[in-house]
Amino acid sequence: MNTNKVILDTNALLHHFLDDIPEQTKQVASLLHQARLHQLEILVPQIVIFELYYALDKYYHLDKSDIIDKLKTLVSTDYLRVEARHTLLSALKLHANTDQLSLPDCFLFSLSLNTNTPIFTFDQKLKKAIQKNARFL
Repeated sequence: MNTNKVILDTNALLHHFLDDIPEQTKQVASLLHQARLHQLEILVPQIVIFELYYALDKYYHLDKSDIIDKLKTLVSTDYLRVEARHTLLSALKLHANTDQLSLPDCFLFSLSLNTNTPIFTFDQKLKKAIQKNARFL
């Protein structure tokens, strides 16, 4: 097992953001510090970003703008290896500017634009955004 790499899960990052369990917050802060010093590689899978958004919204009832700010900071952190970083940043920017599309839809829309690949969907809101070729990005 590679001890120079860790995958941060949603729960660890959630408690880091909330700072609600001091010992856990301290442990995550220590990992982040090691990553900042390039002593540790931290991987953040894209699914973790979506789970964080969901938990902060549905369970902790944070404002959309606060959630987006927290996630943008996380995704932008250069000493973390964030899966699909560019697409996630585009999706967060798009989601900040619309109430019509969910974050997963914004991710798909951003991925479509970034890869110049069409989306096949039956989702009417997403179809409308695609048809308008909305350029929020």
